[in-house]
Amino acid sequence: DAALKSTRVVDVNDATLRLFGASSRDDLLDRDIAFAWPMESRGLYAEALMAAVERRDKLASETVLTALDGRRIEALFTVCWPTEHQARGNVLVGVIDVTERVAAQAQLEQTRADFAHASRVATLGELTASIAHEVNQPLTAIAIGGETALRWLSRPAPDLGEVRDLARRMVADAQRAADIISRIRDMARNRAPVHAPLSVAGV
Repeated sequence: DAALKSTRVVDVNDATLRLFGASSRDDLLDRDIAFAWPMESRGLYAEALMAAVERRDKLASETVLTALDGRRIEALFTVCWPTEHQARGNVLVGVIDVTERVAAQAQLEQTRADFAHASRVATLGELTASIAHEVNQPLTAIAIGGETALRWLSRPAPDLGEVRDLARRMVADAQRAADIISRIRDMARNRAPVHAPLSVAGV
């Protein structure tokens, strides 16, 4: 924060004035740059300071900056340290507005997610018979287990151990049926793809 407030603007071009919503050069010249760096982006500013200390040639990264009126700017931020300016402590900064490209990329991802959802729903329609079979298996097992448990209980000397074992298996089959339904609902739900680590051994 102290470094941001100590960094002063010494020159800008007309494109920078338009990008940051400045009415004249006086709006930006000789002011600190803290206004342009929201908290979410200050890690990049810290990285730029480290790049200067390490005497790297340049640094470039996409980030979010803030205009004078508080408007968010999706930007490609670049900074370099020309040799002739290093003695004066000056750096050359470039900011390219990529807001439209980022919005287009987000729209593309949404379109892909919508197509993936439509594909999943179509697949569900094709797999209806298979799904019914998958769900029917644990339900049939539950019915058979219940009938068997009733027979054990109807004996003159009920075998409660057998009944308890059957009850445990019925609970497990009910959970298996619930898991199948849950996975089917997940397939049908319209949501963006989630990238996550996955154990190949588990698969």
